[in-house]
Amino acid sequence: MDFYSIFKFLHVLTAIAWVGGGLTLFAHSIMGVRAKGDAELLKTLDMMNFLGKTWFVPTSMLTLVFGAITTTLGGLWLELWVIIGLAGFASTFLTGLLLIEPTGRRIGEFLQAGQVDKGIAVGKDLIRIGKFDYVVMLVVVADMVLKPSFADLWVLAIFAVAIAAGAYFFLFGGKLQQAAIT
Repeated sequence: MDFYSIFKFLHVLTAIAWVGGGLTLFAHSIMGVRAKGDAELLKTLDMMNFLGKTWFVPTSMLTLVFGAITTTLGGLWLELWVIIGLAGFASTFLTGLLLIEPTGRRIGEFLQAGQVDKGIAVGKDLIRIGKFDYVVMLVVVADMVLKPSFADLWVLAIFAVAIAAGAYFFLFGGKLQQAAIT
């Protein structure tokens, strides 16, 4: 066994912990909110806040570090799929830093001020942002498995359509279509 294989294993293991943990949390939130309503949404948001700092940030950083070591050992820095993976990581990192973290703080402020309805409304927005973030993550997972090159235009097109559809449905919530009708 060589160092490349060891670090590739560690990269995949931490990616499973990061992405799989988030998917499990999202599945729980969707099912819990459907079954128990807005009170469950607040519990889920509290758990997301806790896990964001204690689980998702560390596992995402380890995924990046082990991936960078693997990429260096394999001489893969110029491969398109590596560049796409790094762009996806940057996207999810910036989404967390610029959207998820500040929105979570706003929810906390609303709840501390006794404005539960506003906290719930912003919480639903946060869940939509998180859904889009996971569309990007799943595209990155597909990218890591399929390893497309510039010759694989159909794969790249599917990635682009998935991200555009995720943005439309989760970030804009079909508002573009409603605006075009009115």
